[in-house]
Amino acid sequence: MRVEEVDSLDDPRMDDYRVVKEAALLQGRGVFIAEGRLVVERLLEPSCRFEIKSMLLTPARLDALRPDIERSGKNPLVYLVSRETMDGVVGFKFHQGAVAAGRIGPGLHVDDVLH
Repeated sequence: MRVEEVDSLDDPRMDDYRVVKEAALLQGRGVFIAEGRLVVERLLEPSCRFEIKSMLLTPARLDALRPDIERSGKNPLVYLVSRETMDGVVGFKFHQGAVAAGRIGPGLHVDDVLH
């Protein structure tokens, strides 16, 4: 796991997370957003076929998810942010403290994430 701290709302690394509400734009980039602890945990399952592009986590959520991240065998890039920065980036008050950007691979569709 690689952890990078982000403290600016204007940081270009936050581009995928800034457009959470714009599914068509994300899909055009080949990206989907997983919101919330349970969905992010599902992406971390070793059997999950989706690649994690990055994760946006608060320090408390990183501490809670660390065992799952390490057990997953995946090496996600984690952007560590304060709750205030997360709310500012995603554009609304987000209580879960865990968001991930995943890649939609060839032959897959965003709807496949739900199954």
